[in-house]
Amino acid sequence: MPILDPGEEILAGEHTKFYNTQGYLTLTSRRLIFEYKPRGHGKKTYTSINMVLEGIADAFVEGDLRKKLVIITKPGSFGKDVVSRLEFSVRDPHSWQNRLVEIRKSIPDIQPSTQSIGWVCPKCATLNALDLPKCSRCALPKPR
Repeated sequence: MPILDPGEEILAGEHTKFYNTQGYLTLTSRRLIFEYKPRGHGKKTYTSINMVLEGIADAFVEGDLRKKLVIITKPGSFGKDVVSRLEFSVRDPHSWQNRLVEIRKSIPDIQPSTQSIGWVCPKCATLNALDLPKCSRCALPKPR
């Protein structure tokens, strides 16, 4: 369980998979946190994601049979000027998406943009400009 700041509340949490790592995803009133315990490393818990909600650019559900929650971060959210794509296998990805959208609306200075930052290639996860008809990395056509 993550250590919370004063006034911070846990809104959702569940055991999940972040790419190939089993762990626990927690949504608080201020942050998104992913913690895990590596096999064979005792009882120590590691935190691989601990980001403020202001760092989230977009959240959506992707996949046909196995749906997953996909979170696109704003540039600089992880200390670099890079946009990251985070994928989580949660039981109800639509519920997580709705919670993220609602909590982001309630935070002052974070009003969801009416214009998307671009489109993410489903094959290679590259963030492309809205006007590009094909992925700049793998040339896959833009999804509709």
